[in-house]
Amino acid sequence: MTIQTSAMAMPDRSERMTPESRRAIFSASFGTFVEYYDFIVYGFLATILAGLFFPGDDPVTSLLITFGAYAVSYFVRPLGAMLISPIGDIYGRKALLLVVIALMTLPTAAIGLLPTYHQIGILAPILLTLCRVLQGLSAGAEYGGASALVVEYAPARQRGYYSGYLTLTISLAMAVGMGLGLFITKMTSAEVMQNWGWRVPFLLALPLGLIGLYIRLQLEETPVFQKVAQKAHDKKKTPLRTTVRRDWRAVLLGMSVGATHVITASILFLFVPTHLIRNLGYPPATAMSIALCGLLVWSLFMLPMAALTDRWGRKPVAWLGSLGLMALYYPVYLTFGVGPTASYIAIIVAAPFASMASASLGPMFAEMFKTDNRSTGINLGWQFSTLIFGGPAPMLAMWLIGRSGNMNAPALFAMFCICFTLFALCFIRETKGIDLSRM
Repeated sequence: MTIQTSAMAMPDRSERMTPESRRAIFSASFGTFVEYYDFIVYGFLATILAGLFFPGDDPVTSLLITFGAYAVSYFVRPLGAMLISPIGDIYGRKALLLVVIALMTLPTAAIGLLPTYHQIGILAPILLTLCRVLQGLSAGAEYGGASALVVEYAPARQRGYYSGYLTLTISLAMAVGMGLGLFITKMTSAEVMQNWGWRVPFLLALPLGLIGLYIRLQLEETPVFQKVAQKAHDKKKTPLRTTVRRDWRAVLLGMSVGATHVITASILFLFVPTHLIRNLGYPPATAMSIALCGLLVWSLFMLPMAALTDRWGRKPVAWLGSLGLMALYYPVYLTFGVGPTASYIAIIVAAPFASMASASLGPMFAEMFKTDNRSTGINLGWQFSTLIFGGPAPMLAMWLIGRSGNMNAPALFAMFCICFTLFALCFIRETKGIDLSRM
């Protein structure tokens, strides 16, 4: 029994990646880490940014407006999927990944240099929102391009496992962003944090982005894409039109099945520090530590759960993760009201189920689309999912608490969103082991 369990946790040793494939997957994963660190760090610093860029008499209103600017970047992500993703299906995965990392790095670093409302008035929140729009366009095309590259390089029997590296980098980016925020909070005074400490996480985007750009420059195009490109002499391909006409059902199913991952990233991890600080009176360092603990456990279980999708299939793992979170969300939020120790335990128990729900998405999305529109198809499903279930989530969670007076209202909202995943799983066919070269 022990041997069987360990086999589930790691890929089959009979199929090893080539050095070229490993370099490609590392390049895609590191770039995705940079992209999502840049995009997510805003959410961790929302309580500070609220007072600096959206000051007002009511701190709750200021925070809601700050989360509104956070949501704007999610609204433009589908636009990024439509406008930028086709680059990956026409000119190659490498070209797309170079464009998006440059487009993400510059506005993120610019946020770290922006004057505040007290320095330039209304222009400050306008510039901040503009930077978030540019970030959203970039994020709208990142995951699909990186995911297409990874699955096209990975052996068929290990696509779930290696796709797990991308999802792992997303969770690690969130953990690093929150960990950095926690470190700065502990090492500096509240006055220093208000004056300049908040700028540091954003300015770090510049060196990270340059490293990611250099690494991606070393990429080689995937053999699967090259094979399709050789057959397609017409460079006037329209991947977006192909996706809308041929694969609109797959896009809708992908959008729905992604709900559990997206709402969990938003409500179980990103929103938790704000909720614990603003609504439950936790010290900032304690609140961030609890969320960081959950993120680290989420990351720790990501690769074993991803390998499990190669053994059991994508759907069984997605089912188990989504049902587990459905059962745990409300108890976890109830526990937040008990105290820090109970909160640590609750989020640690829930995190492995979040890993299941997240790890199954990468290979499932990629295997739903053909090579000629894989980047575009993945991104459309993924980004419409983040638009509907992710971007507005923190703002809706704050509004629901204020409207109802129920501190556990965000959990009920998350459970409602998970129903979309469970419904979609009823209609998605199992794609484990499908031959991508024939697609």
